[in-house]
Amino acid sequence: MSGRVKRWLKEHPRVQAYVDKDDYEKVEELAKSMNTSVSDLVKKAIVDLKHLKEEAYGKGFDDGFAFMQKEIERRGPFLSCGIEEFTVPCPKCEKPILFSSRDERFWREEVKPRLLKAFSDYTHEGCG
Repeated sequence: MSGRVKRWLKEHPRVQAYVDKDDYEKVEELAKSMNTSVSDLVKKAIVDLKHLKEEAYGKGFDDGFAFMQKEIERRGPFLSCGIEEFTVPCPKCEKPILFSSRDERFWREEVKPRLLKAFSDYTHEGCG
């Protein structure tokens, strides 16, 4: 073994761990999802666990945010968030009054029953 190799090995000691196949596959899957090798993932975990945690959190946040963006595009902003809202003009000043399900009790006890009653005779165009 040459002097350079010995010096490199001395400066870069080996760290070894044995895990069962299921755990290894989990680590391998995580590394793949982070676009890195198992070796680099393990090094990051050993050397900078806090940074690895933040990176994993960021990836999860980004994935969740992207999912919600798609849901909002697919279902609309109010259905995706579970919020129902509508406006009516004020009879005095004609500025819009916002009614929102964010005030759950008011929406459930006052607004929703009036809406259901007011529109109870409406049907889809095709339902006739």
